[in-house]
Amino acid sequence: MRTSEKNYKELNLANSDLTDDALIDLMIQHPDLLQRPILEIDDRALLGRPSDRIEAFLDAAIALG
Repeated sequence: MRTSEKNYKELNLANSDLTDDALIDLMIQHPDLLQRPILEIDDRALLGRPSDRIEAFLDAAIALG
């Protein structure tokens, strides 16, 4: 989650005990809360920040076949 977003602060998510499902619902309602890009290959996922992580992730996925 993007903790510096206005909605994050307005919804007081730092002090929230919401379930994962509730947080996902909030990210659907407020897409600006979602850290992007997210890369997913098979059962692995990675937040693509900083961008140099993307290349390393793809290289590893190719090596694993």
